[in-house]
Amino acid sequence: SQLLADAGRGPQPSAATTPAATTTPTTPTAPASPQTSSAPSPPDADPQAALTAFLADPEVRALILASVRDDLDPIATWLAGLLLLEHVPFAHLVPDERMLPSESLRLGYLDPAWQSALLDGALSLGIESSLRALYASLTGDLIRGAARQAAAVRRSELLGVAPPPAVFPARPDPAVVTGLLVRSALVTGWPDLAVRAWDNHSVPIPTLRMARLSPSVLLCLFGGIPASLTLGEPPHGLRFGVQDDGCVPLRQPRTGAAGTPALGTVLTAAATVPVLDPAGQRKLALRDAGTGVLNLDPRDAGSLVGRLAAALNAAVPDSSRVLGPADVALQMIKSPETLLIGTQPQPPREPVHA
Repeated sequence: SQLLADAGRGPQPSAATTPAATTTPTTPTAPASPQTSSAPSPPDADPQAALTAFLADPEVRALILASVRDDLDPIATWLAGLLLLEHVPFAHLVPDERMLPSESLRLGYLDPAWQSALLDGALSLGIESSLRALYASLTGDLIRGAARQAAAVRRSELLGVAPPPAVFPARPDPAVVTGLLVRSALVTGWPDLAVRAWDNHSVPIPTLRMARLSPSVLLCLFGGIPASLTLGEPPHGLRFGVQDDGCVPLRQPRTGAAGTPALGTVLTAAATVPVLDPAGQRKLALRDAGTGVLNLDPRDAGSLVGRLAAALNAAVPDSSRVLGPADVALQMIKSPETLLIGTQPQPPREPVHA
């Protein structure tokens, strides 16, 4: 049989017992590169420190910021409003009602340390585990920086200048922010009360926020230290009339050369024309005393037209001419009532850090 025939030939060399000398020679290959090695990297001794160092890389932070930009923008916008005291309960602004009694106002500075604490409180929401705490500690600076950048952009829009470049890590805005709280019937009676702030050179200071916190409480934030404030009636329309004392302040009757007051500007506080007697005893520029009807006869030197022409000729050189309806209307414009408040600004104190 075949089995016996094979047995008679004796043992045959197999592939497993073939001598190495009889194998077919092959071309040697280069050793494997380290990149293709399948050996695992040793674990980090401190994974948290390694992750922190990884996220500290500016390029990594930029990638994280770019990847979460869509979600970060609305959060940064909301936090920027928080820096302007939006969504802050009134009890945190005025802890005791006696600090802001009726018919009073208070001026002060917005403390950057208090703003930082406000951001920390908002960002602490939802931290219920060590993982969330680690993530908050790693991304908190990114969120705070985006919030301060959004606040800087909002301020630059109000100032009409280009926003500052984004920097990391973000620092509190060095510009001083001042605040005004008014509790008065003025706020209730005039919901659109006009509040303006001015520096030492009578240059207006931008208003960062003006909001009614209640029917009688008004909050204003300014981007600078005001030397004076004006509270005025809202200018809803053009009105004609006299002041409370029955006089009319003279205004620049025409456009003059460079350096002269602009058309319609009040000349001086002393340059006034008496029009009516508040007591109703004298006729002045009225047809009859106590009637309230103006005498507009240009031929009468005691009429409103005659009194205005004589006063303008004396106050403004080369203004002798017959006053027409437009000239009389210009002089009779009644400006909104304005209250001027002078301040004595003191430099802000350094914040106390616990």
